[in-house]
Amino acid sequence: MNVAIAKLIDWVRQSAVPLTGAIIATGFVLFASSGVLEWLGLTSFASDYRPWIALLFIASGALLASQPITWVSNVVGGEFREWFRMRNRVGSLEYLTPPEIDLLQKFIDSQSSTQTLDYSDGVAQGLVRKGYLYRPSSVSRHNTMWDHNLQPWLWKHLQEHPELLGRPPERD
Repeated sequence: MNVAIAKLIDWVRQSAVPLTGAIIATGFVLFASSGVLEWLGLTSFASDYRPWIALLFIASGALLASQPITWVSNVVGGEFREWFRMRNRVGSLEYLTPPEIDLLQKFIDSQSSTQTLDYSDGVAQGLVRKGYLYRPSSVSRHNTMWDHNLQPWLWKHLQEHPELLGRPPERD
């Protein structure tokens, strides 16, 4: 029984159609004139269940109003979170250690976004944890040697800002 109720609540929360129908129906019963309710035979129903009808009207309205707010929040919030993460990643590039700079320099010097690195190399794994490198495959090349790729955003950023690796900026 609880599963059925949970599915019903989830369906109502995700769909605007039943909420709109509930608002129209309950709003009609709440705000129609007594003559119209009498003509439809709803006078006793409306008077007996008025508090419940009002509660359903308010809840449906609140849920329906929350849908666009939730959508905007997810879109804007997702973009903001991504912008914030990227800002932090780019900002933390200024604090790279000399061994990290040397390792990233290998990618730039070879003009390749992939390098085969030792899995036990703490510098490489530190860059993986920071989100600068990733392993594109779950298969090693030889024992502890694994391919590591530079994140595309970092490749582009290092091409645009070679001074981060101690190289002079290129002039056009």
